[in-house]
Amino acid sequence: LTGTLTRRADELYLTLNTEEKTLAQMIFLQLISIIEGSEPVRRRVAQADLLAEQSPERKATIQKVLDIFYKQRFLTFDRDPVTRAPTVEIAHEALIREWDRLQQWIETSRDEMRIQRQLASNTQDWLKANRDTGFLARGARLDQFKSLTKSTYGTISLSPDEKTYLSVSIALSNRLAWYRRVIAGALITLTVLAVILAGLGLDRANQAERQRARANREAHVAQSRELAAVALSNADQIDLALLLSLEALRISNTYEARNGLLSTLQIEPRLEAYLHGHSDLIRTVTFSPDGHYIASGGRDNQVILWDADSHTQKFVLTGHEGWINSLAFSPDGTILASGSADSTVRLWDVTSGEMIGLPIEAGIGSVWSVSFSPDGQFWAAGGEAGLIQVWDVATQKPLDEPLAGHSDIIYSVAFSPDGTILASGSADNTVRLWDVKTGREIGEPLTAHTNWVLAVAFHPSGSLLASAGADGAIVLWRLDGKNTTPILTFEEAHTDWIRGLAFDPSGNLLASASVDQSLKFWSVAANQSVPAPIEISQNEVWSVAFSPDGQFAVSTDGNDVVLLKLLSDEIRTDLLINDLAIKPNSSLLAMASGGPTQDDGIDAVSIWDITENHQVAQLTEHAGPVTSVAFSPDGAWLASSSADQTIILWETANYQPQKRMVVSTLAQNPVWSVAFSPDGQVLASASEDGQVIFWDVATGQSIGDPLIGHIGGVLVLVFSPDGKTLATGGQDKTIRLWDVDTRELIATLEGHIDWVLSLAFSPDGRTLASG
Repeated sequence: LTGTLTRRADELYLTLNTEEKTLAQMIFLQLISIIEGSEPVRRRVAQADLLAEQSPERKATIQKVLDIFYKQRFLTFDRDPVTRAPTVEIAHEALIREWDRLQQWIETSRDEMRIQRQLASNTQDWLKANRDTGFLARGARLDQFKSLTKSTYGTISLSPDEKTYLSVSIALSNRLAWYRRVIAGALITLTVLAVILAGLGLDRANQAERQRARANREAHVAQSRELAAVALSNADQIDLALLLSLEALRISNTYEARNGLLSTLQIEPRLEAYLHGHSDLIRTVTFSPDGHYIASGGRDNQVILWDADSHTQKFVLTGHEGWINSLAFSPDGTILASGSADSTVRLWDVTSGEMIGLPIEAGIGSVWSVSFSPDGQFWAAGGEAGLIQVWDVATQKPLDEPLAGHSDIIYSVAFSPDGTILASGSADNTVRLWDVKTGREIGEPLTAHTNWVLAVAFHPSGSLLASAGADGAIVLWRLDGKNTTPILTFEEAHTDWIRGLAFDPSGNLLASASVDQSLKFWSVAANQSVPAPIEISQNEVWSVAFSPDGQFAVSTDGNDVVLLKLLSDEIRTDLLINDLAIKPNSSLLAMASGGPTQDDGIDAVSIWDITENHQVAQLTEHAGPVTSVAFSPDGAWLASSSADQTIILWETANYQPQKRMVVSTLAQNPVWSVAFSPDGQVLASASEDGQVIFWDVATGQSIGDPLIGHIGGVLVLVFSPDGKTLATGGQDKTIRLWDVDTRELIATLEGHIDWVLSLAFSPDGRTLASG
């Protein structure tokens, strides 16, 4: 029944003339709603909205198309239950799911439809708020809405209310820009006025000079503050915000300028550069094998070759008549292949920027992915027809018939590092492996995904394959020659479609680019540090690639290429870190971790080498969260305290537990802090019951009576550099100073209005800092 329905729809569509076909596409797209994370669904639209602001001839044609599809029962007419105005909607949900032509329209216009539905939602909010200006669009969102007036295919039609909302938003934006120009003009006028007034006091030259300088400073300060404010208001465009902040700082070193610059830098410290050159969204980026070049391509039908060091354009490669979906360098870096929605693949000479030979008709519909074999002899392309074609690079001729097996669009292809296997990901929700030599499929399709597979990538070792797609999940497959099995799945890696995957050269990191506007890095090797998600884009992120040395990653942000420098000295874990300590004269860092929930991570002491950026040991002897760590002055011992009411002394030569001191047998009496005396012979501990205990490091026995004075738990303690004084802080918001020899209270320091969590003596012992 569904096949008959879609076949009838195609037959009916083909009876239309060119104008009627265009209008049919516009009508059906207006009758579809795209909801984030869900399949497209039908929606009811007022017929008046479809006919609004059209010429009489176009209205008649639109009405004709509506009547044609209505009579064949593909559309239904009704009336709005409130206004009683005539409405129209798609008669069958199955038509949306199964009609291939409509699916192609949706995929082609998905971005514009998403923006148009957002515009519709904003318009309704504005109308409900009695046209309050606070609901008008601004900045990047307004730019997105304005792009609908230049719809790529002319298939997005705006209602009168939406057009009114857009025009009012644009007017408000222009008015605000005018206000800023007026303010700048006023500042300049004030500067000129100050200079004129200063010149009137010729008999008081010194005073006039001071007045003139003061006026200039004030003008510069005002201009600096104005630019700093504009920079912060453009925080969604990091490169622009940085330039504005730097100019504000150049004009005057104001607090606002410094704060604006620091705030912008903190948004994404990995940002190396923005590369501007494309006029529409970028869909693919890649590094050359030697790391000297970056190639990018997108919806402006252009390929740009960039110098990766100077961040400048080397060549702009034109000729394609459709979007650029994929780019790939040959292994020797001399050839760049581009695959396009115009159903062709073009090969470019990287040295000259000239096309090699003629455009290659792929014969597989729109080309979605291209890839070179590691030896550079072959390249493969996957496309809209669900086929893969492999070509000989030297002759530019196909090796054989296309590889067939997928039942839908092939979005991604990749060769294994040894060149013997070709992997493909498809809209049929499967990953397939192919023997490059024979062209035969290897084993059964891999079926862990629940939606389209949009990206595949081989691990540098060739033993793993990563796949990702429209289900937001990443799957790692182990390739052992016989069976291919999923060994790790990131079920909710992203909140929207994953468009790109790439392993770094070491194979320790996997990067993923997603429609949810983020770029993420995932640990493949044990104990590998993973940078935090990068969310600097207000646009869908379609592609990601690593430089050959692994120091840089390149990705996309709308029309711009984003170059990121990876922070190799950054240690990130999934643990709740309670305390840190550095071993004297060493590059070792101890971390105390754990918390009351499983999300806080393991209860452990982790030892990291901060020079090599890897974990040396993980100590899990404690039965509760580890609250504090401290190295002895000679580095021979490491002490750790825990919510399990114990202290453990570890020998740092082998990190084996040597002594365990039980502070209390009472439940709910965590040991919050430990500290060694300067001579390393005594260890002090602070606990929830308000007691401070001294311990003999050699024997593990307590020394004398505990110090008692705080009301509530003691949270932190520290010895003075000479070892004669012990400072303690706690839940009673006070700091207490104790004589170590006599155990007498020397002084009580008050001033904090909440718990005291941190203490530190200056090197000369004369100053104590508390937090």
